Amino acid sequence: MALPPEQEPDSESLQPWHEPQPDVVIAGLSGRELMDEKRRDYRNAVFVQVSIVAIALLVADVGRTPAWYFFLAATGTYLFLLWDMLRNFTARRWLARTLLAVVVGLFAVTVGVNQFGWTFGLDPRQVNLGLFVISLAAQGLVIGHAIADLFDSPRNTVDKLWGSACVYFMSGIFFASLFHILNLLHGDLFGQAVGTGHEAFFEAIYLSFNSLVGLDSAYPNASHLLRNLTVLEGIWGQLYLVLLIGRVLMPADSASPSRLGAD
Repeated sequence: MALPPEQEPDSESLQPWHEPQPDVVIAGLSGRELMDEKRRDYRNAVFVQVSIVAIALLVADVGRTPAWYFFLAATGTYLFLLWDMLRNFTARRWLARTLLAVVVGLFAVTVGVNQFGWTFGLDPRQVNLGLFVISLAAQGLVIGHAIADLFDSPRNTVDKLWGSACVYFMSGIFFASLFHILNLLHGDLFGQAVGTGHEAFFEAIYLSFNSLVGLDSAYPNASHLLRNLTVLEGIWGQLYLVLLIGRVLMPADSASPSRLGAD
């Protein structure tokens, strides 16, 4: 019996199935250009995140007034980078535009409240609470997209390093924002007086990264809720590292298909 002639594979079948398709365009970029843009965003975000954490941890040593201005500038840059990263993660332009409006409003109101005494007829504590709640939602949105991008998209080693470091720092700042929100709602969260201003947020950053790296809490009289949240953050930090190591060691052929155009 004669065998059927062997068909020539077409160009589409020769293309690796996990590579982004050239017709997927996000933020006016596609393919390698989009990957390069994401790497730059990750790298810039890491530099700003390190600055935020360093200022928060060293505020008592460098002086509160200059540290606050540096922190305010770093925070504004970080909010802008959150939008810049999101617009490279999703093809939903309305979502990126909405986040841009949110981060611009957040920064403007933050400056107004802390520098010019804007209160909008409310208690300053309530205004700060609203700002941090909105900020927490924006951070959670970007973190979710960043994790999906990091684990689903094919990348080289440098891309993975910058992306993983960025998500790690984002997680720490996210939990710090959550701790600060709870402190604004319950003044005795830390078990000692830490205030409600930016100094309290600096303490929240310290506690968050203290928990993320698995160190003992510096607040032995912290509330039951805060202790449980720090444990959950520590679990997330360890789980993230395990998943990340597994993703880095996974062969490229085993990677899941890119979801660059899925959302």
